[in-house]
Amino acid sequence: MDMIENTVLNRRLQRLKQHFLKMQANLTLAEHVLMEQTKLVEWKVKNFLKTDVKVNKTIAAAKKVKDTEMKILAEEEKVKDEIVEATANEASQAEQTAANTMASQG
Repeated sequence: MDMIENTVLNRRLQRLKQHFLKMQANLTLAEHVLMEQTKLVEWKVKNFLKTDVKVNKTIAAAKKVKDTEMKILAEEEKVKDEIVEATANEASQAEQTAANTMASQG
């Protein structure tokens, strides 16, 4: 009976060792896959942050362009008003001069 028990126990021990080796191999593979996925996620986050910075810079540049455009339009409107006022003054002075000339001749 001791020999049979010994054989059974040895077989069980061998199966447990094989199972342990298989589990260890699976764990090693899972750790490797996890490391690769972690590297990939870190790379994606790094690229996302770079892209986010570029987008923020682009938004800031677009806002600056828009602000500059608004300043130019305001300045253009101011210059137009000044030209209209100057033209009106010149026209008024020309009319006055013409009226004075006509009055002095007439």
